[in-house]
Amino acid sequence: MEFIIKLLPYAVPKYTHKTISDDTLELPIFDQIQIVTLVDEKERLEKVEAYEKEHNVQIL
Repeated sequence: MEFIIKLLPYAVPKYTHKTISDDTLELPIFDQIQIVTLVDEKERLEKVEAYEKEHNVQIL
């Protein structure tokens, strides 16, 4: 019986207490993804970005 008791820790995983904290921030993988298909869309996007920078706001 002692032999089995001594081998038991190698056969059965030990319980460990782990705590999970919510202090971690969820960061997006990609900051911003933009797919532009037409030249007109690209020009409009550039105008919006310029407006955002000028007025210190975020539209997109």
